[in-house]
Amino acid sequence: MNRSIYLQLRKAALFSIIFVVLVFLTDAVYISLIFPKSGLIAQIQEYEKVKYNISVLILGDSHPNQGIDRSYFPEAFVFAIEGGKYAEIYYILRAELENNEQISFLALQIDPHSIDGKKPQPNFYPVRYWKNYLSWQELKVETQKSIPRLYLEYLFAFLGNARDVINLLSNYALIEPNRYSKFSEDPLRESTAQKRVESSITNDAIEKKDILPLLQMVEFAKQKKLAVVLIKYPLSPEYLMALNKKQFNSSKYYQFINKSLQEYGDVYTYDFQRSYNSSYFSDSDHLNYEGAELFSNSLRKAFLEQEIS
Repeated sequence: MNRSIYLQLRKAALFSIIFVVLVFLTDAVYISLIFPKSGLIAQIQEYEKVKYNISVLILGDSHPNQGIDRSYFPEAFVFAIEGGKYAEIYYILRAELENNEQISFLALQIDPHSIDGKKPQPNFYPVRYWKNYLSWQELKVETQKSIPRLYLEYLFAFLGNARDVINLLSNYALIEPNRYSKFSEDPLRESTAQKRVESSITNDAIEKKDILPLLQMVEFAKQKKLAVVLIKYPLSPEYLMALNKKQFNSSKYYQFINKSLQEYGDVYTYDFQRSYNSSYFSDSDHLNYEGAELFSNSLRKAFLEQEIS
């Protein structure tokens, strides 16, 4: 064999080996260091530790995460999913409750931004994690990807997840939001609330397909003999005013949801949306520590009145 060809083949083989080793090392680093630190997976790991010691499951996004003081609910676990994507929450709920008979009560968030047919759909990343909850066929339907592509992402979990690396590195630089602040002291609070509404809500025109994951959760909970309530979390007066300016029809929105839920029997609603003034919020729609304590006390009383504990 020509020596130059031999050297080229040797270099190509060496390059291929180095490339494969780097791919597997990158995947190992992602799985061991980054994958466990993503918010959702960290919560799953925490839930696994306590799931047989709780009877109440509270699901939602940053509103329950920041608005609920856990000390008021020792029998509950608050599952806060970024963006409150009900499709993702449903599959987690389905799997976690399948063999857990300790849970007797389910609380779901139902705020103006919770259901919106124009919002980006859940991405179900990383596949290696979501494969614990969905079949290959379900993943194919939800992600609109071929099974071979999904399997490749399953083998190499870091593919398509550069954002997780960025988020992890950003955590070292980001300062936790000041939950002791008072939104009432923000001189620009009305415009701040308006921007928040514009960025999180498109309109009130929702269809049955948009709330299908919510209906699936309620149906599944009822099959498991769980009591179900919907919680409207507190919103600042400025946020509510911004909703009106946007001509968001709250009555139409909630009437459609309630009508769709009628076939599932008793599903109660706790409405705290207009309960607190701006001094109890850290921003337009998140309670500060003082507000969270007041809200948690009120929610606790509501639970006890319905004999939920």
